[in-house]
Formats: sequence, structure tokens, C-alpha cells
Amino acid sequence: MMEENIVQEQSAELQNKLAKPWLKIALFSVLGLVLMGGLVFAGSKLRRREVKPAFEPMPTIGPEATEVVFPPVISPLKEEEEVRISAENNGGQVILKIGQTLILSLASNPSTGYTWEVVEIDEAILRQTYRGYKSDRPLPGAGGQDVWHFATQAEGRTTLSLRYWRPWEEVKPTRTFNVEVIVR
Repeated sequence: MMEENIVQEQSAELQNKLAKPWLKIALFSVLGLVLMGGLVFAGSKLRRREVKPAFEPMPTIGPEATEVVFPPVISPLKEEEEVRISAENNGGQVILKIGQTLILSLASNPSTGYTWEVVEIDEAILRQTYRGYKSDRPLPGAGGQDVWHFATQAEGRTTLSLRYWRPWEEVKPTRTFNVEVIVR
């Protein structure tokens, strides 16, 4: 009988020893899953929150890059302070007042290697303050519009001339744009 009691005590001791590590492992596993679930839930909450950058990010290359801005960027102007022209005004004349901004938009496709370049302007009369590119569609190779803003500086006349070309090729430009600007 004594041997039976000793065997039962040893068996109970062994069960207690075995039960406790499994209990610890089970508790830690459950606790770990709860904590990980909470972190995943918190992480998904954080990803949904929109964070606005303190500055405009640099443009990227790819289908997401729909607009490239070349600094300096001026603040938006009132409609009456802007005069907009495009390829339809090529060879024409534009009359501006001091304080007005000339906005020029020309079709382009930088993915082909071609670029618009200002080749003639009297900066004492008309000064470039902005240049940017706006894609027509967010697709690789899609064309868009090159946009310039020019601020009037003083009264006078100047010719605004641009060429559309590949700078590394020594050939005539494929397109040109010329407009006479009169500031009164």
C-alpha cells in the first residue's frame, strides 16, 4: 500500500510538473496572439490614416508620375491676373499689363526624349517664374502639356521663342513656338 501511495504521489508530482509548462506555453501563446492581433489591428488603423507631407515630394518616374514641377513655384493667381495661350497662338501677338502673368501650355511627350526649351526672351520685360509638366493620362509614354508662367517685369516688347527638340541631336527642332509679347 505504501508503494501504491508513493507511486500515486510521484504520478501526481509528474502531472503537476508537466501540466505547468504546458499551461505556461498555452498562456504565453494566447497572450502572444492577442498582442500580435492588437498590433496588426493598430497597424491597419495607422495605414488608413492619411499623413500629409510637410513638403511636396520629388517626382517619380513611372505611371504614377503625372506631374513634374520645376521650382520656383508661384502661388495661384486670380483669374484676371492670368492670360493663357497655347499652340493656337503660335506666330501671334499677346498684349499684357504690368502685374499680369502669361501662362503658356504646349503639347509634349518627354518619354520620347523631346523637350521644349525657351530660346529667346527679354527677361527685363518678361521673366519665367514656373515650369511644369502635366500628363494627359497616367500611362507610361502618354503625352501631356508643358506649362510655363511668365511674370511681366516692365513695359516693352519681346519675342517669346521656344523649340521642341532632343538636346543631344544636332538637327533642327521638330517644332517651334513664337509669340510677340507687348507689355503696357
